[in-house]
Amino acid sequence: MNIYEAIERRISCRSYADIQIEPEKMDILQQEMDKINKETGLHFQLYGPRGNGQTAIDTVPSVFAGTVYHYIACAAPDNEIGREMAGYYGEKLVLLATQLGLASCWAVTNYNKSTLRVDERQGEALAAVIMLGYPMLRTPTRQWLIRASYRKNDNAAEAHIESDTKQVPDWFMEGVKCMQIGPSGVNFQPVTFSYQKGVVSAYMPNQSMPIQDPDLGIGKLHFELGSHKKGKWLWGKNGIFEIED
Repeated sequence: MNIYEAIERRISCRSYADIQIEPEKMDILQQEMDKINKETGLHFQLYGPRGNGQTAIDTVPSVFAGTVYHYIACAAPDNEIGREMAGYYGEKLVLLATQLGLASCWAVTNYNKSTLRVDERQGEALAAVIMLGYPMLRTPTRQWLIRASYRKNDNAAEAHIESDTKQVPDWFMEGVKCMQIGPSGVNFQPVTFSYQKGVVSAYMPNQSMPIQDPDLGIGKLHFELGSHKKGKWLWGKNGIFEIED
């Protein structure tokens, strides 16, 4: 499965089978996580069962079903840039997990904090948790209803565009559409992409809480992948996408 197939296949899974992830797949995730931590200064951590067959983390039963044996704690600098980077690089791990045949779900709430394990260095905080595992063969009705209610927030691609021209390039539109099929908090899809005099930037016009900062990073990654343009995002709100010639 290539990265684009993973983008299409990934969904936010809220029902997990009672199956642990194979050690070889955990090793692949850990190796990529170590690389990210070394290159970025982030402090992601991969956790498994707590012992004696216990879950890795307990979830809120009204939102999640099944057993979560593995999760990623996305610890990052306790500021908006750190949280944005956690979204960007955390979503890279989500897509890698999808390529490995695993299910995932971003969470900033809806888990029992007393069961959470995370190592936070000075100046760091937990930006989000990424649940990992295998999906149930049959999703419980409640979780299907939750997903359906979140999808009601979908908008047309044009709702996420700010431009000084009536017709944006095809690659720009493809980037926006790729953002739309990525995850975001309650599927609010808060990121807007600006195309002004050929310069691309991204921001969240209606952000109300810091916990939405990872959404900007997730959106930037999906835009970058969907546009098929090589480049580098500048971090922060209104950060520019510097495209390589």
